[in-house]
Amino acid sequence: MSQKSVSTATMLFNVGGEATCVGCGCSDNDACVNEFRDTCDWLKVNRQTGMGVCSFCPEFLNHPLTDDVGCGDE
Repeated sequence: MSQKSVSTATMLFNVGGEATCVGCGCSDNDACVNEFRDTCDWLKVNRQTGMGVCSFCPEFLNHPLTDDVGCGDE
């Protein structure tokens, strides 16, 4: 991968800042880990608000802080 590609990818990732799960508080840089050493993924993430729902907290999918307006799934 070229340096320009890496820089562009990094820049795109950081545009909205770090997102945090409304259920457990995990984030882009501090994921949940279960007893099998599996990590969580984003089920829903809104980069504009910095709030989302990780795969370990599906019961929070309808949480008002994760409104679909401007939502960008990863």
